Amino acid sequence: GNASLLLGRVLYACSRETDLRIVSVSGGLKDNAIPREASAMLMIPDERTEELAALTGKWEEIFANEYRVADPNLKLEMVIGEPAKARAMDKVSAGRVIAALMQLPRGIQRMSADIPGLVQTSLNLGILKTEESAVEMSFAVRSSVSTEKEELVSRLENLMEVLGGTLENDDVTQLEVLSQLTGVPAPAPLAALAGKTPRFDRVVDKADILSTVGLLKDL
Repeated sequence: GNASLLLGRVLYACSRETDLRIVSVSGGLKDNAIPREASAMLMIPDERTEELAALTGKWEEIFANEYRVADPNLKLEMVIGEPAKARAMDKVSAGRVIAALMQLPRGIQRMSADIPGLVQTSLNLGILKTEESAVEMSFAVRSSVSTEKEELVSRLENLMEVLGGTLENDDVTQLEVLSQLTGVPAPAPLAALAGKTPRFDRVVDKADILSTVGLLKDL
């Protein structure tokens, strides 16, 4: 399973039963890979520590049952650190982060009707990280049907707006993220596209290529 999304389930359950504050959440290294690890730094009163530990054990048993075949080595751990000063999210912000992790679309959305066993449309929450004033989530959205990809992006954008966030979805931004992850500068001709107005914005499905080319020739 996606560790970041599983973390969301645990945080939602624990937030309903214990007085915890979220300092940060993190998971994953690449937007096109399913996160194998995720973590949250929490603040909780000393007298509620045992309660949180019990909930951690409970959810480890739940996941062990759910993933006994797909991921039998799945572990959920609680580590108690030394008391330290930390800036925690306010309750509303923490609730929004948890809601996003609980409600975001994920995984396979549609299989191809033409080719058995082929995934047609999917998305993956690959990177979850906490910055100074925001929690960032990076997705890889894939589809062989352009309108289905657009729908998924619209769903993400709509949910982010409801939760008070924003969605960055352009090729230049993705190029910058790729450059940051790899440490390799973007090629100058591509980097120079930043801020420029797109010249072409028409997307044609495979089945319409011939008719579209014919239309352009007639023009």
